[in-house]
Amino acid sequence: MNMTLYLTLECNLACTYCYQSDNKSCCEDAFCKGQTISFETAKAAVDYSVKRGDKSTGICFFGGEPLLCKDTLSGLMDYCDELRKTGHNFSFKLVTNGLLIDEEFMKFACKNNIGVALSHDGLMQDDCRLTKDKKGTFDLLSDKIDILLCYQPKTVALITVDPKCAHKLCASVEYLFSKGFKNVAITPRYAEVCPWDDDSFAVLEEEFKKLSDLYVKKTLSGDEFSISALDVKIRDYIMGDCSPNKGCRLGEKQVCVMPDGKIYPCQQFIEDEYCMGDVFDGIQNERLDFIKKIRKDSPKECADCGLKSRCRYNCCCLNKQCTGSIGSISPFQCSYEQMIISAADSAAERLYKQGTTLFLKKQYREFYNLLEI
Repeated sequence: MNMTLYLTLECNLACTYCYQSDNKSCCEDAFCKGQTISFETAKAAVDYSVKRGDKSTGICFFGGEPLLCKDTLSGLMDYCDELRKTGHNFSFKLVTNGLLIDEEFMKFACKNNIGVALSHDGLMQDDCRLTKDKKGTFDLLSDKIDILLCYQPKTVALITVDPKCAHKLCASVEYLFSKGFKNVAITPRYAEVCPWDDDSFAVLEEEFKKLSDLYVKKTLSGDEFSISALDVKIRDYIMGDCSPNKGCRLGEKQVCVMPDGKIYPCQQFIEDEYCMGDVFDGIQNERLDFIKKIRKDSPKECADCGLKSRCRYNCCCLNKQCTGSIGSISPFQCSYEQMIISAADSAAERLYKQGTTLFLKKQYREFYNLLEI
């Protein structure tokens, strides 16, 4: 079982594009209104995952800012250590804005095998990722990045691209690589009222062409790196129907647990209508059946598209976030998918034609020896 466990909805930042910013539960006194998880509820979430009968549990600690709950996190690690003695396995991830990272926490994370991912927008950081008093956070995080990478050199930097900052995307990725990151994930700002227009999208398209060139340059230089937006599309092409990124298993592959213990199928479905149960009594079968039924509503306009095997057209979460409907893909998402597939193919074609060893080993992996023959 994989679980996104919201430790709190409170945050020490006020990012302009935060999808929780309009949520009434994200107010200043969220701690006083039960929007921070209690240890008992967090423990019940772990117990529930074990009682399901799976041999392992993957937990992603999320928020808000999860490092506001270090004491709860510490207690959970001790509890999971006890459960491991029964033969149950755990894996952990944590997504943070980085402000509360220090050496003490990173030693704790490494001791407990918690993979830490940093939300950081590179050179776009001060445009959107602001403190409560509307100040930038770029300078505040420089030393934090050094500490993070010292302990976890393969950690992921998570970039969110706002339309007004799109012209800085490639330079932002280059900055994060220069700081020592080897893995960068890129996500555009999504919204039902889409903030992207033709001009900003054209800028984004030019930036992805630059990223395609950067991908080729770094590969030819022998660098170990990943730009996941491109790597995923390349891998999907190679693996075809065997790709692990096929389909949307809303409510089955991964669930979200909120601070009050209620279980939801995904981050964009945290509404009473989609509540599946709670960590104390478990998922109700009739609620799971309801989720299974609604997720079959794939966009009809995608049925005959030649790119759908490499597209996220059937991601219920994205479709609901962008259009308000599981069965509708937004024009932006459609254009974005086409754009990143084109950028990925441009890079892959150049590297494949050159027979670049590093590229072939990276993308073909177990098939590489066959290619040599």
